[in-house]
Amino acid sequence: MKNKTAFNIVQKHINNWDCWGLLSGGAPLDEYKLEITCIVNALPQIKNHLDLANKIKGVFDKAFGEEHSIEECIKISVAIWEEFMKEKNTIFFS
Repeated sequence: MKNKTAFNIVQKHINNWDCWGLLSGGAPLDEYKLEITCIVNALPQIKNHLDLANKIKGVFDKAFGEEHSIEECIKISVAIWEEFMKEKNTIFFS
């Protein structure tokens, strides 16, 4: 999976989550670009959806200075992980 594909998948799910309602409040679609980039850059070290959930939580907790529920992050990570697993020729799963 190329990084652009990974970025698009993560962006789709993070934007749908819109944890702070920024997009629904009129923010630009790239509002979470820095957070998404951090998550995508960490993908080579992520082994499963729980690792991904913890990464999402860590990135968003740090970015917004407030705790996000791990349950929410797990829901997002499962959706992302399932989409990754459907992709062929991944570069970070072996």
